[in-house]
Amino acid sequence: MAKVARKIILDVPGVGRVESIENSGRFNPGGVNRDPITTDTGSVHYSEATAASQLNFRAPNLPGYLEALRDLSGVNVNVQDDNGQAWIINGAFTTTPSELQSGEITVQMQGAPAEPV
Repeated sequence: MAKVARKIILDVPGVGRVESIENSGRFNPGGVNRDPITTDTGSVHYSEATAASQLNFRAPNLPGYLEALRDLSGVNVNVQDDNGQAWIINGAFTTTPSELQSGEITVQMQGAPAEPV
């Protein structure tokens, strides 16, 4: 049985390396969305559009983290699994301001489709 992604690591300017709380991440590497287009004769074709990568995780509320994580843009995010596979999202950004609850900071991000490294 394969292991799943468990590690999310951000390179945050002014803070450095930020790691997610274990098992708190959800990652969609993005790619291509396809929508069906049906003609009057019943033929089905499709159109394509780039799908953004999506990332949700929680980080510990360490000194300076909430200020640094609440409004990110242009950061590089590295997503790793326990098998050594890694993806990078260049120029990622937060989609909503991060929030603090019970000592954990919730972060939601998107960016261009992730690239395997």
